[in-house]
Amino acid sequence: MTRNSCIWLGAIALLLQGCSWSIKPEENVIFVTKTSLGLDVDGTPPDVSFAYNRIEGFIGPRYENGAVPPVASHLRSDGGIFSRNVTQFYATGAAAMYVTGRASSGAASELKGGRKAMFFGTTTTVGVKINFGETGIGGFVFGLRRKEMSFIPVGSANGADHYASVIGVFSTDAAASKPEDSKLGISSYFATGAAADSIAQWPETQRSFKQTGQDAFDQYREGVAKQDSEVVRIYRCLALLDDNKFPDVLNNANQLKLFQDAKAYDAIKAEKDIKKARAAYIDEIGISVGSSADRSTRLLGHRVHVCDLAKQSSPN
Repeated sequence: MTRNSCIWLGAIALLLQGCSWSIKPEENVIFVTKTSLGLDVDGTPPDVSFAYNRIEGFIGPRYENGAVPPVASHLRSDGGIFSRNVTQFYATGAAAMYVTGRASSGAASELKGGRKAMFFGTTTTVGVKINFGETGIGGFVFGLRRKEMSFIPVGSANGADHYASVIGVFSTDAAASKPEDSKLGISSYFATGAAADSIAQWPETQRSFKQTGQDAFDQYREGVAKQDSEVVRIYRCLALLDDNKFPDVLNNANQLKLFQDAKAYDAIKAEKDIKKARAAYIDEIGISVGSSADRSTRLLGHRVHVCDLAKQSSPN
């Protein structure tokens, strides 16, 4: 465990008396959560600001067989302005097992073998500011910063390595229509050991994880499709251009930073064979960059430039 890790979680640092380690983590379990929810409503002009900060941390022993003392915490807020509901629980030991739906019998016997210190922590900061105008929302700003860190020594027992379970889940839902209906919904889970195993097996946890991956894949696929569509249209317009217009095309692509290889522009520009130069340009332009909306926008700008040149080259 490093001194920096301790400093990173300020709440734990206070309990550890400034990280002096007067409390031995191999012999004690330290479990800390710290939450602040802020709300500011101004009527002239109408705007609403939300602020959410949360720190969660666990320092304690990891046993040789991979077991960890179970702890669990959960916080949920519907984010309402004038009638906010906040639910929070904090549990350790058998209570953590019960609240996560895992039987506690035999839990103590699982904590066997030598002990080494482990650490797991998260920090989350969320800020939302909404401005309302006469016709509705005038501005909306959403910011999220989250850090997650674990330091878990691998144990070895019965001829096999064991790695302790930890889980940190965070989700948020911001909505705004008018000041009284605006909200910042928050839900977070933090757990270790068998309690983490239980939360990971919840159907809603698994659905959320799968949906997150599916959303990312759909976004990636949509981004690639947009880029490929622009590239095809660029190719069509390029085919109508005379060779003497190609340097203009090349310079525009370089200005829009469409070449993934920093040396590609110079290499294509120096190529004496125009057919090879065009082929190299096409190869570079055709590289998709995941779900990058920025590249899609730059390809759109380049396509407009190339097609305008094509129109100028076409006979009246």
